[in-house]
Amino acid sequence: MLMRYETGHASVMASFALDGKVIVSCADFEAGITIVNVTTAEVIVTEDFDQLQEARNKSAYAISPTGDRVAAFVKEQTWGNNLCVYDVARQSYKSLRVCEGAALHVEFR
Repeated sequence: MLMRYETGHASVMASFALDGKVIVSCADFEAGITIVNVTTAEVIVTEDFDQLQEARNKSAYAISPTGDRVAAFVKEQTWGNNLCVYDVARQSYKSLRVCEGAALHVEFR
């Protein structure tokens, strides 16, 4: 069975999470994510990372191998926070400033 999932944005990265119950979709130009229920195609939550909006067109993402965490980060020098780590199960995130404001790569281990 094929289903169409409407996320409200162009996705640059997506992954299954929470044992395949949801899809996490990362927005192209908005610096945010949308979580969609796999069975119903219903949007569970859309989270815009306000701290990254200043440089949203330079954002990039990393999704943990299990899909339970998503990192959104800015790939250019910024004075404010440049990394948000989102916990899919808790539907919450923390915002940080790392690498003197210029993160080029994020990887979960």
